[in-house]
Amino acid sequence: GETRQRAGQGQAYWPMEVLQRYPSPNGEVPYEEGEHGFCVIVLVTGSDPACDKPADQVCTIAKAPFRSYVRHGNQAPWITKVQVSPETPRPGQEVLLRAQAQDNDTEPRPDRLTYTWDLGPEDATGPVIRHTWNTPGTKEVELQVTDGFEVVNQTVEITVAGDGEAPPSPGPGNGTPLPGAWLVLPLIGLAALGSRRAR
Repeated sequence: GETRQRAGQGQAYWPMEVLQRYPSPNGEVPYEEGEHGFCVIVLVTGSDPACDKPADQVCTIAKAPFRSYVRHGNQAPWITKVQVSPETPRPGQEVLLRAQAQDNDTEPRPDRLTYTWDLGPEDATGPVIRHTWNTPGTKEVELQVTDGFEVVNQTVEITVAGDGEAPPSPGPGNGTPLPGAWLVLPLIGLAALGSRRAR
């Protein structure tokens, strides 16, 4: 395939882009989706010391064949789940943020997904991070997931409880006694004691 060098990259590293069309007897034709063979050819002009040809000619100094999969379109990934634990933290309490995303393009292999969390004054990367807020209030966290081509975002709101604010109390059935339960038991005991004295 034909490549073009991006100018101004220096001598050590030259990013290259493969053109999406190639010449044929019927004009330029786009590559079909699928696996193709390519060859990187490094050329220098005659004005370069490594080239011993006249200045109006070029020298081939390296060739490297490789095979690559061509995919014309790319579908953006999507965020499937974001978890915050604890849901209502206290100031100074560590919060665990966990995200799950799925790639839409799986052939010939899934794209590598990158997770970035915008926490306000700082960023964090990875599907699982830990963070601590030292002040109460509602905190907005922006999650960004990219497959290297498309980017998707999701905003997560986290309420950090302040002084006098308590996280939601657990409901019945989870081992937490109901209000007044500790008063009922002593009253039952006193009733039983009074019954024995009456006898």
